[in-house]
Amino acid sequence: MRKLLLLCCVVAFARCATVHHGPMQRIHVGSDPAGATVTTKECGAGATKIAHTDAVVWVNRRATHCALTISATGFEPQTVELHREVSPRTAGNANAVRGMCYGDVLNCRSFGDLLAAVFFGGIVGGAGVGVDAATGAMFEQQPNEVHVELVPASQ
Repeated sequence: MRKLLLLCCVVAFARCATVHHGPMQRIHVGSDPAGATVTTKECGAGATKIAHTDAVVWVNRRATHCALTISATGFEPQTVELHREVSPRTAGNANAVRGMCYGDVLNCRSFGDLLAAVFFGGIVGGAGVGVDAATGAMFEQQPNEVHVELVPASQ
């Protein structure tokens, strides 16, 4: 019974990054002077298109060439390119095996229990990574906070 309960829990939480933060990410954008226009380029479906600093813009975690341009009248525009990295939350999928062995559900002293943990944990953890990759939740856009000092335009 305990093994079945654990298996159900592991399946329920197999998509760690998707469950934790979803496919969209907030980027805090500030500027000096405040009130500058922020436009996003190639930041994926559902991304904020335009905002004004100080702002929070939403970008898609799957976007590979996302850029933010901050501009204001009388100032040179500045572009900040975001880059995506694998989120530490994705590692939660790898904990499926560890949780079965060290969560005191399986003692993992017998070969059968260890084999069961690796087999079921691998299937569930692997499925979690697949779901996180498909939704984009396995990624984080960096930097997650942007502040620029706009330079007056030369005339």
